[in-house]
Amino acid sequence: MEEKKQGYRAGDEDVKADIITYNTVIKLVARSRVRGCFEEVQALVNEMEAEGLPVDSVTCNTVMGALVKSGELQAVKKAEDMFHDMERMYKEGSKGARPGEITFNILLHAYAKSDDPDDASKAERLLNRMSETLQQDNREGIGPTIQSFGTFANSGQAEAAEAPHQTSFVKRKENAYVIDARLFFES
Repeated sequence: MEEKKQGYRAGDEDVKADIITYNTVIKLVARSRVRGCFEEVQALVNEMEAEGLPVDSVTCNTVMGALVKSGELQAVKKAEDMFHDMERMYKEGSKGARPGEITFNILLHAYAKSDDPDDASKAERLLNRMSETLQQDNREGIGPTIQSFGTFANSGQAEAAEAPHQTSFVKRKENAYVIDARLFFES
């Protein structure tokens, strides 16, 4: 990355770091999982924005994933904030920032890792929202995946979520979770 920056500063337009370069470096740093990698990821995103490059769903998903894996206090809150920022950017016209199934699953994973009992109902609402979106518009919808249900069921959040009421699509029956398959087959 430094070589690209030096070449660009020297006037070589061909070596200017683009969004793909930044996203690649951000992903590599995030996957390193060394102490302080989340701070380095944040610095790269800030640098990217300072260069005038748009933050897209790849950038946000990588940052959210690094954040959730970092074990940082407030990781869930920051992941939620980033999710809402993505929704806002998409509504404002940044099509590349549209939250997708990966984004939803990262946030669901954050809730699953959380010790906060309120996050169980947030996980349930997120799954319901994914299901409703899928049912409303199959082509544009963001439906829950097997990974979504697996994360939810294995997290312990499913049991916490169903304490006051049962979810609309996951029912507990004799130590197993039954997923309402109509979500995947209704037209």
